[in-house]
Amino acid sequence: MPRRASLAASVALVAALVAASTARAEEEPQTTPFVRLEYEVVVERAVTRAEVQRKEPLVPRSESRWVLTLGPRTVQLETDGRRTVLDFAGGREVVVDPRTRRRRPTPLVARVAELEMALAERERMSAVLQEAGISDRALVPSERSIAYGWPSVGDAATVTRVERDAEVAWSIEGEEVARCTSAEHLLDPAQRAALDRALQRWCHLHPEVRAQIVDQGAAPAALTARWFDLGERDTATLRLVAFARDAAAPDAGDDLEREFAKGPVEQLAAGVLHAAERPDPAAVAAELDELALTRRREGRAADALLLQFERSMTDGHDVSSDVRTLLGTSGARERLLALMATIQRANQEPERGLAELDALDRSEFTHPAILDVFRAAALRRLGRHDAAVPALTEALRRRPALVAGYKDLGDVLYDMSQPDAAWLVWEVGRALGPEHAVWRDVAGLEEQLRATYASIL
Repeated sequence: MPRRASLAASVALVAALVAASTARAEEEPQTTPFVRLEYEVVVERAVTRAEVQRKEPLVPRSESRWVLTLGPRTVQLETDGRRTVLDFAGGREVVVDPRTRRRRPTPLVARVAELEMALAERERMSAVLQEAGISDRALVPSERSIAYGWPSVGDAATVTRVERDAEVAWSIEGEEVARCTSAEHLLDPAQRAALDRALQRWCHLHPEVRAQIVDQGAAPAALTARWFDLGERDTATLRLVAFARDAAAPDAGDDLEREFAKGPVEQLAAGVLHAAERPDPAAVAAELDELALTRRREGRAADALLLQFERSMTDGHDVSSDVRTLLGTSGARERLLALMATIQRANQEPERGLAELDALDRSEFTHPAILDVFRAAALRRLGRHDAAVPALTEALRRRPALVAGYKDLGDVLYDMSQPDAAWLVWEVGRALGPEHAVWRDVAGLEEQLRATYASIL
C-alpha cells in the first residue's frame, strides 16, 4: 500500500511536470533561429495641403504583400518580387532581384546617415516654414519622430497607451497614432531584436510605440500606423495571414552579379571594382616618382611638383623632402611657390584659386587631370557641388589609382545628401589603398554613426 501511494505520487508529479512544460511551451517562443511572417499591407493616403508639389500623383490606396523573415542579426523583407536583406552582422543592406539575378549592397552606416540627413532636412524646413508663417503637421517634432522611427530634436510628446481587450492603442495629444494586436506566436530575443529593426526600417512608428510593440514579445497580428508626409496624411494597416517557424535563413545573394546604377559615379566605381586587373597604387606611385625625377632633369620643375603631389594622393607618401629638393632647383623656386600658393588658395580663397587654376596652361603638365582635383576643392568650398562631381569623376577616370580622389568625391556626394554614392566611391578608394591616411576621417564618421544608432545597427 505505501509503495502504491509512492507510485501514485510519482505519477502525479510527472503529470504536473508535463503540464507545466506544456504550458511553458505555449508561453515561451520556440528556439528555431528564423521565423517567417506574411502580411497583407494596405496603405491609404490623403492630401492635407493641395499646394504641395509632388513628383508623382498621389495614389489614394495601394495593396501589397510583405513576407518578413526574422532571426539572429538578420531581417529580410520580400515584396514586389524583390528581397531586401538587412545583414547586421555584415553591416550591410542587400537588395536582391531574383528575376535579374542581381544584387545591390549598401553599407548600413549609409542607411543611418540617410536617416540622419532626412531628419536634419525636416528640422531645417520646419524652422524656415515657421519663420514664413507656414505650418505642416509633418514638421512637428513628434511627427518627425513617427515618420522616421527615430527621436527627433524637440520631441517632448507624451505617448499615451490604452488597452482594449487584446488590442493596444497609442495616442499623442489625444490623437491615435498606432494600434496593435499581438498574435499567439511568441518571438525569442534575437527575433524580437530583428522585429525592432524591421519596424524602424519600414513602418512609421514613434520610437516609444515601437519599443512597446517589441516588448510584447509576440509577432503583431494586426498593426495600424499613421504618419504625415509633407502635404499628406498616410495610414498603413498590416494583417498577419501566415506564420511559420524553421524558416530558411535569408540569402543575401552573394553568388549573384553586383548591380550598379547607371550614373557616371556608379559606372566609375563599377569600372574599377569589376576590372580584370585593378590599378595598383604602389606601382603607380613608383612610376610617378620616377617620372617626376625625369621631368626635373628635363627642367620641368612645375610638372615634377604636380607629379609628386599626385604620388602623395595615390599612396599617401610624404613628399615634403621631394618638394624641398624641387624648390632648390635653379630658377624654379618662384614658379613653384606660385603654383603651390594657387593650390592652397583653392581651399582658402576658392574663387581666386579656381580662377588661377583655370588660367594654367594644362599642356605643360604630364597629368593635367590632377588639377581637376584641386579645382573640385574650390568648387566644393563655393557650394558648387554639381560642378565638383563631374570634375572629380573625370579626374578619376583618367587617373584611377588616385586614392585620395575617391575620398574627395565621396565627401562632395555626402555634402549633397547622397550617402549611397558616397560610400560606394569610398569603398573603391579603400579597396585600392586601405592604408592611406585619408580614410581616418571616414572611419571616424562611421564610428560616430555606429555609436549614435547602435540600437538599430
